[in-house]
Amino acid sequence: MFRQFTILVLTVLIFARIPSAQNPIDKPPSLGTLKVVVMDVTGKPIPNAYILLETDHAALKCLSNQEGRCELGLPRDLYRVSIVSSEQFCWSRRAAIRLTPSTSATLNFILIEYQSVVPKGNGRELGDDEFVDTWGVNIQYESVPLPRPQSNVPEVGIQFGERTEKRRRIEYRADLLYSGHSLFGDQHPGVVVSYDTTTIYANVVRFDKRSFQFEAEGNVIIEDGKQRIRVRGAKLKFQSGVPTLEFIR
Repeated sequence: MFRQFTILVLTVLIFARIPSAQNPIDKPPSLGTLKVVVMDVTGKPIPNAYILLETDHAALKCLSNQEGRCELGLPRDLYRVSIVSSEQFCWSRRAAIRLTPSTSATLNFILIEYQSVVPKGNGRELGDDEFVDTWGVNIQYESVPLPRPQSNVPEVGIQFGERTEKRRRIEYRADLLYSGHSLFGDQHPGVVVSYDTTTIYANVVRFDKRSFQFEAEGNVIIEDGKQRIRVRGAKLKFQSGVPTLEFIR
């Protein structure tokens, strides 16, 4: 049976495996704090990741530090955050988040390596041209505007690999599911649904355009700004622009 709660306040979520900043930045009361944390699927921080923050009228960039963090004091606005370059890791993007004065928000980005290179030979010395890519990752991003944006932010973001549309439904799947030890167990889900600081990870997500409902299944993980939980399934709904998240334990 689905359990239900309404997303009223989205607070700070930071993985316990990543230590907190030693010297948080000082900021005037008119600014809010946006923290971006970049890590690989095992939770290891990724330094020197190129982070892009965009509003409707400006853009700002920063690099993650050795703890995989970037922390900024910013004025009230809607911010769209992307990881656009991080050496061997895939890019990633999230839906807009709304930052307000004297508040703090955190976005966690978990990046998958985009390629694995192995030699063709059998133990002998090889030249540079004798290595082959074994796999690549196809990542796409789609922003879905809310029909009546009365909520905190005007859109839902979906990061995926494959997209199939049939009548009123769209199905999103990952191009490649990471197998091996990860923060989420033996398999890292490849579809990411984001709304403000709430994130849903899953193997498959189905979007019903008529009811404006997102249904996630397969290795589902929810981060709601207060906790991270594994569930059997989840539904993100919007009624008059107000988000409601239901899930099955």
